[in-house]
Amino acid sequence: MRTAKIIAVLFAATAALGVSACGSDEPQDSGQAQQETAAQDAEEKDTAEKDAETKAKSADELAKDVEIVTCESGTGAGVSATVEVTNSLDEPMEYIGTINFLDAAGTLLTEGYFNTGTLEPGAKSTEEVPGANVYEVVQGATCELVEVKIDEPV
Repeated sequence: MRTAKIIAVLFAATAALGVSACGSDEPQDSGQAQQETAAQDAEEKDTAEKDAETKAKSADELAKDVEIVTCESGTGAGVSATVEVTNSLDEPMEYIGTINFLDAAGTLLTEGYFNTGTLEPGAKSTEEVPGANVYEVVQGATCELVEVKIDEPV
């Protein structure tokens, strides 16, 4: 019986040592992973800063790239505008904008949106901008550019 107790104690001790010896299978960080992560973060920050500078153009600067060519109100078509966008930047860019459609009193009727897709530097794009949910002729309708943003092509 004493032999059985000794065997049981040895078995328990071996099992306990085996469990405590089990640790994480992940390799210990020697600092290389941290260095790689820091380098990646720095690269992403540089790209983000460059993007921010390009995209930080003021609305006034970007608005000069957008010309409202026509602003119309017609039967069944509601209100619409035609805009011409010229990329004045030195890299390909996508212009995204909002046009407000106003009645003769200057009250907002609706909004319309445009997206040029990628425009190369100096390139022009003509966009039709329909106003939503206006189905009758509006006398004296006017259009105003209220927002222009740029984004890098995908």
